[in-house]
Amino acid sequence: MSNLLSGRKGSQRAREKQQQILSFLLSERWTHPDILAYHLGLKSKYSVVKTLCQLKQMGAVKEVKIDIPYGGSIDIWGITNHGIGISRSEFQENVRALEPSKLSLVSMFHHLDLQKARVLLTKHQKCDWVRISDMPTKSKKQPDAIMVTEGGQRIAIEMERTLKSRKRYSEILVSHLIARKQGLWDEILYIAPDQNLAHRLKRYFLNIGSATHQGRRFQVTADHLSYFGFTDLASLEQDEHELQGWTKHS
Repeated sequence: MSNLLSGRKGSQRAREKQQQILSFLLSERWTHPDILAYHLGLKSKYSVVKTLCQLKQMGAVKEVKIDIPYGGSIDIWGITNHGIGISRSEFQENVRALEPSKLSLVSMFHHLDLQKARVLLTKHQKCDWVRISDMPTKSKKQPDAIMVTEGGQRIAIEMERTLKSRKRYSEILVSHLIARKQGLWDEILYIAPDQNLAHRLKRYFLNIGSATHQGRRFQVTADHLSYFGFTDLASLEQDEHELQGWTKHS
């Protein structure tokens, strides 16, 4: 009897894990086993791969190997049309299956970093995460995602893997301030892959000095900058930051 009960519990856990993975893929379309391991709170990706293989046999997901220049490859797992059909209870727009032909290395690594940020940011707090591609906005500068906290605060998420010019950041700052004034979001959180890039990015913003809006030059003040926060994936992983501390730029 005990073996029967343990077998039933094991089957139930397996189904729950399958549903968690499909639910994540419904919103993200595709991902890497390492990200799913973070999402499920598992130390190893091997049990994740086992579950993915089970879902693959069901026709719910498919695996794509992406070649990396100078050798090697990366495994990407994405949801199929069948997986979408058996996962959602009602029709949802902007839910699409993985299209391997539309994957590029640059966008792929950016997307995976953004997924990791999502998992880490939502790990200890209840909030909604909306990819900007699924939610059209009126802002000229569209962030990568919007995180809505339980208290209703809307935080624009920017994943920054490479630095832009100082002039471009000046334009981006103005666009974000306008979007904030329009009520599209309350704060802006920049996330870099590592601490060094996050620090350099922060210095870029602190040294903007002045910017232009509608042909007029204005001084960028500490009040303007107080709506911008900067962190990195490693710091998020170590739980070094709390939400209210990210916008402090001093």
